Parts: sequence; structure tokens; C-alpha cells
Amino acid sequence: MDKPLFHLGETTTQRVESAHSTLKQHLGTCTANFEALWSVIHGTLDIQHNRIKSSFEVSLNVVQHGYMDGLYRRLRGYVSLKALKLIRNEVERGVNVGTDRSLCGCDLRTTCGLPCAHELNVHILAGSPIPLEDIHVYWKKLSMVPDASVNRTAYNLNDELQRVVSKFETFVDEDSRVRTIQQLREISCPSSTSCIAPQAKVKTRGRPILDSFGNYVIGSKKMKKGKRGMKRKAEEDDTSTTRDPNGFEYVLTPAEAASARRKVKQVRNKVHRTRGASMGVSEIGFIHTIQPDWIQHVETTVNVDSDGNCGFRCVAASLGFSDIDGWKRVRTAMVNELQENQEFWKDLLGSYFDQIKGVSAIL
Repeated sequence: MDKPLFHLGETTTQRVESAHSTLKQHLGTCTANFEALWSVIHGTLDIQHNRIKSSFEVSLNVVQHGYMDGLYRRLRGYVSLKALKLIRNEVERGVNVGTDRSLCGCDLRTTCGLPCAHELNVHILAGSPIPLEDIHVYWKKLSMVPDASVNRTAYNLNDELQRVVSKFETFVDEDSRVRTIQQLREISCPSSTSCIAPQAKVKTRGRPILDSFGNYVIGSKKMKKGKRGMKRKAEEDDTSTTRDPNGFEYVLTPAEAASARRKVKQVRNKVHRTRGASMGVSEIGFIHTIQPDWIQHVETTVNVDSDGNCGFRCVAASLGFSDIDGWKRVRTAMVNELQENQEFWKDLLGSYFDQIKGVSAIL
């Protein structure tokens, strides 16, 4: 991307997964009644609420030794300790930056709404404290109670609409105009939203099972033929909600590990293999993760290096290039294609073209 995004220190991309994992640790089981679930969830939220209030009280009443300097005089007791820590780290970085904005980069100002290194050096040279107005309101919120002093009736709708119109007229590409119109339309007419309601789940406990054809089936009753004829026997299905491990997470059993070592040793006696060399289907340890109907179409696999260029290495291996510098040929060819046919890719990719074009910067 051309510039960092405004995220206020929240860089996780799986917030829902993190909350789900925390809840499962507190529950300890995936089967419980509503009363038990409610009590556990309520207790978890209560603990989180108390931790947040505790952090607010520490920021309001505790003055750490590192922030006794006059530079932080107007911030102590009004800004969270996490914000003060970020500012202090930026002050230390400013020793090599000075007041030159081009050397600073202004990442902290762009991402967290806090003064960056060159701004802090201006205050240090002037001998003045950091103004509270330079801090984003997010870091000054130290209470769970809404601020009654804020005049919530002071907003003028006409002024806000005029700002939207002015911003809309500055858009050059058609995609930005279309997205803005869609967002405004969803506000004025909620029924026009592009969101689709999720499908109702037939079975909510555990995960469905796969039949021999690879299709999901519901239920846990199967027919089995015993010594005394056909009888109905209830088989216990795997109702765990834990996903299957990926290839790099798969842990072999002692017997499988010994078998894999013997196979690798036999192969190395025949020909030297590097990390990027291909392996037969029977040699890979995660063969059970491949769908049964697909195994017959898999002839070989390549375990490429995980050095940040694995995507280019996969394409190079598919084209039969060398596993040493073949990925460089693929990357160079992609950059040349973008540069030579910019109009074609710009029409095809739209607003994403400027982001993808940044790949040339890594050469």
C-alpha cells in the first residue's frame, strides 16, 4: 500500500476469531444449556469490563517515572498510558530524525493520531510541553460514562452534506463515486443494502460429516450389517468444532515420522534434494488433508521456501523454472507486464491498479 492506514493500534484482522477463541477457553465445552452459556459469557464480559475500568484508573491516577519530564506535563492524567508509551518511543526515534518531515515518515500521526518524531522535536527544541489538542480523542477517553459536556446538538446536517458533496466532486475514478453513492443509499434506504442474511443452519452442534462422495450429510445414525443381520447402530460422529490442521501444522505420530524418515533417506541415497525439490504424493505428510476425489489428479508437490516470495516460487515451479532464481524471472515478468500494458490492467483492475503497481518498488 502507498501509505499506512489509520488503525489506532488495532492491527488484528481476526477480531471475531480472537473473541471466539477466548469464549471457548472459558466455556470448556461445545455442548451446554442456555443458562450455563449465559453465566459464562456474562462473567467473561464482566471481567473484561473491570480490566478496562482498571486501566482507566491507572492512567488517571498513576504517574510513572519515565513521564515526569515537562514534555508530558499537559498529558499526565488526561491520556492513556499506552499513548504515552507510544509517544516516548517516538521521542527516542526522533534523535535520528530531527525536524525533517521527509525522514520522519509521520507513521504514528497517520496510524494512531499521535504526534510523530519531527513534531515532538519541535516541542523539545522550543522547550514547550506537548499540547493536549495534538492527541486524538480516542486516547483521551478514560471513562466508561458518556461525556455530558459534549454538545451533541451542535452538528449541522447541511454543513456535513456540503462536505460530502465537495469530497464527491474531488473523486476522479468512477469506482470511488459508485461506492460513495452506494453508502449514502444504504443510509437513506436500508432495504437497498447489499448485505445478505445468513442461511439458517440445520445442525448447530458440532460439524457435519462427509460421505464417501465428499458431500456433507446430517445426522449420526448409520446402518451396519452385523452377524445377526441388518441392525441399526448409532455411531458416534466427530462433533468437534476444531478445524483440521494445515500442512505446516500437521504433527506426525511416531510411526508415521519413522516411516517418513525412511522414505526421505531412500530418496537422498538416489538423488540429492533441496528444499524446493518436488515430492511424490505418497511422501507428503499431510496426504490425508487432500480430498479423496482429488488425490488421483495429484502427481507431485513442491515445498517452496517460505521467505516472503513463496507465491512467485510456486509459479516458477509450475513453469519448470530453476528453484534458485526462477522466482525472480516470474516477478520481473509480472512487473514488466504491468508497466507495458498499464491501460489494459487499469481498466481491468480499476482502483486496485495503483495498489498492485506498488510491487515494482520491491525490485
